[in-house]
Amino acid sequence: MKNILKSSKELNEKQADVPQPLFIQDNGEDIIVSLSKLSNGWENDGNKCQMIDFKSVWNSLSPSCKFLIHPSGNSEWKIVCDFTYSQNPSEKERTLKVSDEYREVTVL
Repeated sequence: MKNILKSSKELNEKQADVPQPLFIQDNGEDIIVSLSKLSNGWENDGNKCQMIDFKSVWNSLSPSCKFLIHPSGNSEWKIVCDFTYSQNPSEKERTLKVSDEYREVTVL
């Protein structure tokens, strides 16, 4: 966790919400995480789907997903995202909800 927070700070990234657990099985399958829902007034730049290597999760190597999301036009101050994840496309997907308040920063 410390490594994730340090690299996020160095890249001037903002973490939305607190870290959340992923419930996975010991089956050796990688975890597929997808951005499935995004609140109005927000856009995703880049991939809507990412893969997390099973070995990095199982060995506690601080795995994470990064999605670049920005306000578009008349955005609301609150952002809500739903993510789904699974280890196998044929298994049931689990849902993770993340929310945060956005505040525009003015530099003087």
